[in-house]
Amino acid sequence: MIRVGFVLTLCVFGNIAYNLDRDLEAMDRQWSRGMPGVSNVGGGSSSDCKKDMWILWDNSWSVGISSFQDKVRPFLKALISSPQLNVGQDGTHIGIITFSTQVQTKVLMDITEGTTADHINQFLDSLNYNDISGDGTRTGMALKMASEKLPLPSPGNYRPDVSDVVMIFTDGQPIRRRGEDTFGEKYASSRNGERMLAKDRAKDLRDRDVTVVGLGVGSEITLSRFRQDIQDWSTQGKYFEADTSKLQGIIDELVSASCIDPGECTCDQIEAGAFVAQGERALINWIEPTLKCASGRQAQIESKIVQPPVSPPSEFGAGHHTVTYTYRYLRGSKVVSLECRVEINVKACECPGVTRVNAQLQSGETEATVSWTVPHPNCPASLTSVSPSGAQSGRGKYPIGEHTVYYNYEHNSAAGSISLRCPVIIKVKGVLCGGIAFDQNNEVCCCGTSFERKAHYDCCGPKYYDTRKQTCKDFYTLEQGSTYI
Repeated sequence: MIRVGFVLTLCVFGNIAYNLDRDLEAMDRQWSRGMPGVSNVGGGSSSDCKKDMWILWDNSWSVGISSFQDKVRPFLKALISSPQLNVGQDGTHIGIITFSTQVQTKVLMDITEGTTADHINQFLDSLNYNDISGDGTRTGMALKMASEKLPLPSPGNYRPDVSDVVMIFTDGQPIRRRGEDTFGEKYASSRNGERMLAKDRAKDLRDRDVTVVGLGVGSEITLSRFRQDIQDWSTQGKYFEADTSKLQGIIDELVSASCIDPGECTCDQIEAGAFVAQGERALINWIEPTLKCASGRQAQIESKIVQPPVSPPSEFGAGHHTVTYTYRYLRGSKVVSLECRVEINVKACECPGVTRVNAQLQSGETEATVSWTVPHPNCPASLTSVSPSGAQSGRGKYPIGEHTVYYNYEHNSAAGSISLRCPVIIKVKGVLCGGIAFDQNNEVCCCGTSFERKAHYDCCGPKYYDTRKQTCKDFYTLEQGSTYI
């Protein structure tokens, strides 16, 4: 059973009374038209919210009878009437503690009585300000009383399957009057004792898994005096502030913060994968997804279905695979479903194809200087050897012809070891004259020696080529226009 303790500390000083009056009247007009006070939390209906809530209500003299009647009470009634809060026999139950002086700090309505919004609001209408107000702000004492009402970890108290919430709504610092109980030597300080008591009792509540929601109201100057206090009391992420421009919407925020159920959960997408040799299968291990709930509590899981029906570790071939975990869990009073996915990617560990490099032998050279990008597999792998070894840097000299360099890799993982041979094919082109490259466009090869090409000459040099007999003649000069040409 989950239990919610709801603590509302309300103390409105005179310096914000006018603006509170104006905004709360606007809220009353909204509620009289039947407009909902909060957005739909987590996609559920208003019946999703089911809490045990204690409202701690600050009724210091600074409120004043006019503000009490026209501002504070309408605000509380609007809060309790919120459809999303879902006050009802099978929904949220409300208890109210008022505090000011020690004598006036007491339970106004036990949580066993606050089971319908109409009943609670009729009770609020019946209250007389002078009967519950006082010259003090015993915030620490009120939190002490709330803590005593929730003696066990949440859930486990009034309704053991319902979570507890405590809301603190205040506009001032804790104050203890002379002669009132300190509740221990630790809290004897007249200046800071009540603040320390409030801090410790709020921590007691949080340690028992009670959600503590805090709201600070007032101007920046007012808030600066006690902001740190109420932040310290509140569950992380559950502190709010309101000024006159925000009060109309603060009910939405308070109810939303209070009604996030332990079962209002999400899950992270899990990813796993491995590399395998072409055509092989990999043994994949993964962490099963778990539900993460907004309140930090553990979800109450009704069932779990896994599709396909596998469990870690399992074998998978190359490709993309999805394992879907469908959880049915309790959210408020309903059982809802959530799909959590495990994405598994298995890739074939392979070379990036055959690397091909073309080069041209330059005139006067017997070998071409060639460079290339060393191929790497698509998987993490260590280079074990290169054949020939001198090509490890991706650079070398090669004669005319086709040459192959092999880069040998080893990939090691939990799935096993894979050996890879990534080739680089180098093709050097060119024309030789006497074993040395020459430029056919600008040179002519004459009997094994290259010479500058000239018009109307087959060869330039001590010999020339007899086109008829296809031999080199031993004339020392060539005659332009010779009949042999």
